[in-house]
Amino acid sequence: MSKACKNCSRLNESNVCVSCGATDFSSRWSGMVIIINPEKSIVAEKLAKKEKGEYALTVQ
Repeated sequence: MSKACKNCSRLNESNVCVSCGATDFSSRWSGMVIIINPEKSIVAEKLAKKEKGEYALTVQ
């Protein structure tokens, strides 16, 4: 099961976030968005995500 980074909401399997390098994670998250092309994505722009990947919509 993926953990969500409390800093950037990126879903991770490792102990260090692949996106921001943080180590503070939560297993309590809901909703997911997958950013495929952040340069052209309106969703990525609205969520302020600049990297491809899977992100949680809410992280507790």
